[in-house]
Amino acid sequence: MSEQLQLFNGSILQLGLDEYPMELPNIDPEVVVEWVEPLLGRWMKQAPEPYEAEFNTEDYQYLGVSSWQKAIRRGDADTARVMVEALYHCKKIDSTYLWNRLAIIAMEDVGVGDVIGNVVIQLIKGKNVWRKQYGDRALLQLMSYRLAKAPKDRNSCELMVCYKYHQDLTDERMVFPSYKEKRLIRIATDTDVPIEIRGLALHCLNGTYVHKVPTMNEFTGSIHSLLKAYDLMNIPKMLRFVIRKGSYGQREGHHICLGLIWNISRQATIKDEVGLITLGYIDEFPSVAFDKHTREGKKSCGYWKKADEDIKRVCKDQVEPLGSIMFRVEGHQVDRRLFYEGSEEIVAKAHEAFLRYKSIADPFEAMAVVRSKMDDLHKIRKKIYGV
Repeated sequence: MSEQLQLFNGSILQLGLDEYPMELPNIDPEVVVEWVEPLLGRWMKQAPEPYEAEFNTEDYQYLGVSSWQKAIRRGDADTARVMVEALYHCKKIDSTYLWNRLAIIAMEDVGVGDVIGNVVIQLIKGKNVWRKQYGDRALLQLMSYRLAKAPKDRNSCELMVCYKYHQDLTDERMVFPSYKEKRLIRIATDTDVPIEIRGLALHCLNGTYVHKVPTMNEFTGSIHSLLKAYDLMNIPKMLRFVIRKGSYGQREGHHICLGLIWNISRQATIKDEVGLITLGYIDEFPSVAFDKHTREGKKSCGYWKKADEDIKRVCKDQVEPLGSIMFRVEGHQVDRRLFYEGSEEIVAKAHEAFLRYKSIADPFEAMAVVRSKMDDLHKIRKKIYGV
C-alpha cells in the first residue's frame, strides 16, 4: 500500500465527517480497492449493532422510502437505520433496489459532503463478495448511518433545477444542443461563465436522452464527453468514479454537476441548517416524509388546500404546485450543510426557478405562507394517516 494511501486510510476512520474538504488520493477506486475492506471493518466496529426490525412497511412502501431519505437528509441516523431495515423485509422491494436508491440519495442529498461515502456505496453495489461477507442488511444500515452523520450538499441537484427551469436561460436551452463538444467543454470549464450556464453545458455534454430536461428536446451525449470536461477541471479520480458510476440506473442526472460543485466548494465550512422545520413523527414515520411522492402526502395536500383559503390561493387550488411549495419549504432541508461562496444563491435561484415553472407568480411569498402554517399541515397529515 502506498504511503499516500496509508495516510488517506488514517484520515477517514471516523464514521461521521467533521472537517471539509477532505484531501483525496489520486487513485481510481475501481482499480485500487485494498483500502475498502479494512475501512468497512473499522466502520462496522464503530457503528451501532444492526437494528432488528419490529415492523415492516408493506402497506406503506413509498412512505417508508421517503422516510428513509428524509432521515438521512436531516441527520436522523437511527430512523434511517430503522427504515432501511423495515424496507429490507418488504416483499415488494429487493436489495438491488435499496442499493440503487441509496446511491441516488448519496449523490442527491450528501453529494460532495462525503465523496468517500459515495465511492464506497458504488463499490459495494458492484462487489457481491462484501455484501456476502458483512450482509446486505448490516451494510445498508451502516452506509445509511454514515450518510446521515455526514455534512450535506444538495447543490449539484439545486444547480440542475436552476438551469432546467430558470426563465433567464431560455435562449441557452435553445442553442446549446447545437453546439459541438469542444465549444460546450470550453463553456463548462470557463470560470468566468455563470455557474448555472456551466452546469447546462455539462448537461448537454452528458445528453438529455436518458437524463431528461423537461424544458429541452431529447438529444444524445455521453458520459465520456462529460468526463472530458472534468479531466480538464482536475476533478479527483475518486469523484470522477462516482460521476461515471452514478450516470447509470437513474434518470434525474444528479451526477452531472458533482464535479463543478466540488471545484467551487473548496473553501466551504460546515454549518447547521438555519430554520430547520421539525414537526415530529406520525407513528414510525417523520412528518416530512408525507410529501407529494407518497399517497398520504398527496391526500394531505388535497385536504389542506380545501381547508385553508390562504393555501388555496398560493397554490391556485391545485395539488401539484402545493406539493412543490412544500418541498421547497420543508422537504429539501438538511441538518448540516456546506456553506461556500455562491451556495445560498444557488438554492434561492432553484426555489424561484422551479416554483415559477409550476406557475407560482411569487415563489417566496408562497413559501412564506406555507411555512407559517406547517403546524396545521402536521395535524392534517395525522388525520389522513388515521392517528
